Amino acid sequence: MTNKLKEEIIEKAHLYSAQTLARRYYNEAKIDFADLNHKDFEDLRDLIQKEISKLLVDQSNQVAPGLEMESKIKNNREGVFLTVCSDYFKNRQAISFCRFSIYFCSWADGYNQTPFILGFINWVDNLKSIKRGKND
Repeated sequence: MTNKLKEEIIEKAHLYSAQTLARRYYNEAKIDFADLNHKDFEDLRDLIQKEISKLLVDQSNQVAPGLEMESKIKNNREGVFLTVCSDYFKNRQAISFCRFSIYFCSWADGYNQTPFILGFINWVDNLKSIKRGKND
């Protein structure tokens, strides 16, 4: 996995194409979904919230007011689902891990998508470093 791909994702985080690039980044990291546990998804939620907080403070981009990750993570045989709320909606998709793919905030456009993409990329990097540590 190259830093070039990561740089491209960061540069395009507000564009729809970043979702495809983020999935590619995850796949190239060779992370096995079966090895992930609830704590891993809590870490993802927290990393996304950190990115949301940065954008809400920055205020240079229009982000849904009051955007915040919901604490509950839904996990069933359909997949794992992280949700988000704001001042004017609740329980919208943040990131969903389903059988064959990963889905990102289908409701979001532009800069509303950015914290989900950046949090996800940071999460993949954290998982890679943990995986690398176990293999050393």
